[in-house]
Amino acid sequence: MDGPVARGGRVCSTGQRRAQRARYTGRVDNQRDAGLERFRPIQAMRVLLIGHDPSDGREIREALADGRDGSFIVECAPRLVDGLERLRENGIDAILLDLCLPDSRGIEAFEQVWRAAPHVPILVISSPDDEDAATQAVQLGAQDFLRRDRLDSYTLPRALKRIVERQAAEEELYFEQQRADVTLNSIGDAVLSTDIQSNVTYLNPVAERMTGWPRQEARGRPLAEVFQIIDATSRETARNPIAQAMELDTTVGLTPNCLLIPRDGPETAIEDSASPIHDRGRPSSSGIRASWTTCARS
Repeated sequence: MDGPVARGGRVCSTGQRRAQRARYTGRVDNQRDAGLERFRPIQAMRVLLIGHDPSDGREIREALADGRDGSFIVECAPRLVDGLERLRENGIDAILLDLCLPDSRGIEAFEQVWRAAPHVPILVISSPDDEDAATQAVQLGAQDFLRRDRLDSYTLPRALKRIVERQAAEEELYFEQQRADVTLNSIGDAVLSTDIQSNVTYLNPVAERMTGWPRQEARGRPLAEVFQIIDATSRETARNPIAQAMELDTTVGLTPNCLLIPRDGPETAIEDSASPIHDRGRPSSSGIRASWTTCARS
């Protein structure tokens, strides 16, 4: 179910994003609720600038005063501690973060802000001297970075709108995946998914029990290692419907009279089908999802 997300130099897998969110769930429940409200239509976007240079505040207010790309309200926090205090009150739609602060510098400043508000999109303000740190911040969870000499009335408002829209899309995808996981985890059939290289990406609890493989241990392993099936009569390896579904790009059923060989425990007679998974807008499959259930042996 998990896959990498790459954009503009940033590589961050969905699994990593989930783990990061889970780590701070207890501290950001209110921010999540506020985040859902934040992405509904609003009259003005409230931006928190965390930066100590007064000229930056003036330039940013001037750049956002045009109004052609929407209305903006800019709040300023000259120190990291001031910014963190403001974020505890919620109501911020986007953060502009200078990595050179009086009380914190570099990637440490970003990490503290991200921990305080992981559901608020962050646009890092960079200078030539700290562009490497800005790039690292994007890899760790910032939505993007913008050079200080690009804080103009054309680039800045568009960049802010873009990161808010992107964060909203990521939140929607995250909750969709959570709902899908709940559904797959609650059904009675075993479910297994692979990527296009036929490496396991997901097992639901029933599949874990039947194969003997915990999900975390199975993830990334070759399908043939986790899902072993044989013909009950000949005891030879049975045709794998998952591989065939990938090849034919269509739903394929398991041949009759098949046994699942678990990692430990007794063999099980199963009925199986496998279907390709398609990314939106792509005609070719990006993985396979197989489901199976036990069946009575004659």
